[in-house]
Amino acid sequence: VLPIRDKFIMRRLAQKHKIRQPEFWSLPQFQNNTAAIDKYVLKPRLDASSNGVLIGNRQEIINSTEKITRPEQWLIEAYIPGEIYHIDGFIEQGFIKTMQTSKYINTCLNYASGAPLGSAQIPEPSWAKSFTEKITQALRYANGSLHLEVIVDQNGQPYFLEFAGRVGGSYVVETFELKTGINLHQCDLKMLIGREIDWPNTRNEHRYFGSFIFPYGAKISSDFSASAFQNALLKLE
Repeated sequence: VLPIRDKFIMRRLAQKHKIRQPEFWSLPQFQNNTAAIDKYVLKPRLDASSNGVLIGNRQEIINSTEKITRPEQWLIEAYIPGEIYHIDGFIEQGFIKTMQTSKYINTCLNYASGAPLGSAQIPEPSWAKSFTEKITQALRYANGSLHLEVIVDQNGQPYFLEFAGRVGGSYVVETFELKTGINLHQCDLKMLIGREIDWPNTRNEHRYFGSFIFPYGAKISSDFSASAFQNALLKLE
C-alpha cells in the first residue's frame, strides 16, 4: 500500500525509474540543503486534499517547521510553476483500460484555503498515457482505479506530483461516466468480488465535461468570479 500512499516513497520509486519530477527532500535532508531555489512546497507524506501544504521561500519553510515534532512525516519539494492536470482511469492486470485527462482551474491548495476549484476534461495530451504507464509500473500498481496529478511547465514538460490508487475526489466519477459510460466505483467493486468488467461496452462521448466546487461558507473574491471561471474555460479550448 505504501507506494501509492506515502508521497516520499512514491517519489523515491519514481526517481529510481527516472521519471521527471520536482527535486525533493525529507525534512531532515532539507535542513542541510543549500540549493539555490526560489520557492519550496512543504507537504505531509500521508495526507491528501492539500491538507497541511505550504508554499514559501527557504526561510518561510524553515520557520513553519520549527514546531513540527515528527519531521520524518514531512516532504519538501522544489516549487515548479505551471498548470496542474489530473489523470483518472482504471488499470487491470497492468494494462490501462480507460483514462481521461482533466485540467484544474485554480488549485486544490487554494480550495483548501477557501477558494472555488474547477476541473475540466481536455483532449488527451500526447504524453499522458505513456507517463501514466511509467508511474503505475514504478509504483507496482496493476489493478484498480487511479488518480494521478501532474504539473506541466511552460515548456510543456510534465512533472510527476502524486498518485493515488483510488478514484479521484469531487465529481471525477460523475464526469468520467458522462464522458466514457464507465462508473469507476462499479469497476472497483466488480474487480474486488471477482466479476468480469465488460470493457467493450463503453463509449467515448465527443463532448467534454467538468465541474466546479465551492467550499462551504467561502467568501468569493472578484478573482474567482463567474466571468473568471468562464475565461479560464475558454483558454482550455
